[in-house]
Amino acid sequence: MDILKDNPLKLFWKYLIPSIGGALVVTIYSFIDTIAVGQSVGANGTAAIAVITPLFQIAAFVGILCGTGGSVLFSIAKGEKNTEKANACYTASLIIMIIFTVLLWAFLWFFRVDIMRFFGADEVVLPYALKYGNCIIAGFPFMLFSMYLPFFLRNDNAPNLAFVSMTIGGVFNIFGDWFFVFPMNMGIFGAGLATIIGTIIQTLIQISYFFTKKCSLNIVKPNNIIKAFIKTFSCGFGAAFIEIAMIINTVLLNNLIMYYANAVSLAVYGYLLTIVALCQHIFLGVSQAAQPVISTNFGAGNTDRIESIFKYSIITTILFSVVFTGVGMLFPKEITKVFVKETPEIMIIAPHILRIYFLVLPFLGFNILVIIYLQSIHKEKKAALITLLRGIIINSLLLLILPMLLKADGIWWGVVMAEFIVAIISAVFLYQSKAL
Repeated sequence: MDILKDNPLKLFWKYLIPSIGGALVVTIYSFIDTIAVGQSVGANGTAAIAVITPLFQIAAFVGILCGTGGSVLFSIAKGEKNTEKANACYTASLIIMIIFTVLLWAFLWFFRVDIMRFFGADEVVLPYALKYGNCIIAGFPFMLFSMYLPFFLRNDNAPNLAFVSMTIGGVFNIFGDWFFVFPMNMGIFGAGLATIIGTIIQTLIQISYFFTKKCSLNIVKPNNIIKAFIKTFSCGFGAAFIEIAMIINTVLLNNLIMYYANAVSLAVYGYLLTIVALCQHIFLGVSQAAQPVISTNFGAGNTDRIESIFKYSIITTILFSVVFTGVGMLFPKEITKVFVKETPEIMIIAPHILRIYFLVLPFLGFNILVIIYLQSIHKEKKAALITLLRGIIINSLLLLILPMLLKADGIWWGVVMAEFIVAIISAVFLYQSKAL
């Protein structure tokens, strides 16, 4: 497989299938967890899932920050035929990952009760959140590296192994959710246990690649370690901050929902988060399938090939957006029945919430694609600006203002309007970069 010469469409499909497959498997973890918890524990369980979700987003943030930052620089150096520079980029990102892992693991474990409360748990939901969260925090280093390693597997021409590892881990998680939650009667703790064991399996398979002859990744000493760290942060920040934005939004929304609505609405948001996470990871999968090809050809100066790959990725994103939005608008009751025990109160409010919230998906997919594209062509500042606008500035502003005017509905419309406004700004940046 030659990224600089092979047919762009074939290359895109070569990366797209394992990338999307990996995204699906990762999200199946939380999907099956949410279904198992919702059907066994009920609304308090899915509310606890909403509280725990920021832990997954923190892991994704660190993995994407170091993985995207390091792998983009790695691919550009490969396009420049500079192997030593490429390995220095990989080494710098790996060192940052290890530092983050040690610090985060200790912080989350010692302050887990306060963290759960900050994430929106009240006294009723807190015990459920801790039962699930203790498992996740105990195995958090594996979760971090399971997010990080696939970036370098894809960029070192091993995208299929990343997919295989996620598939095997996901299959175990599905089996474990059923076995631990129902026959073993472990409840929400069993769901957390299945998730973390599946993640450990996935990570160990990924690590095995580094002991094969196919692996070209080597640890070397970067010439200027501080400069290498800064470059990695700068290049990975835009894509990674998508997850920070999700953390901020999730915590803000959890607390706003409890203030303007009730725990039943939080339970709906709990499984809605899982659905939106699936869509977001698929959009990221499309973008990450294009990233190695775009970055490598950018390093080689092949403008035409970059434009071709971007065209395929935007068409794919639009198709997924249409399908996801259509399903959410047409089948909100059926979706709800899958995720949580049916009660009259939930069935009254859930369809209304889902139909509003699903309108965000077309704009979400477009914005994610633009952020990854701009990073891939070394326009990190514009990518970071888009992420800051959608993740904190515009979104937080609308979420604080609209609920005062529209009550609970203002929460859901605030999310949609923020993503729409940022999509307009993203289109302007794309036009300036000559991608439109």
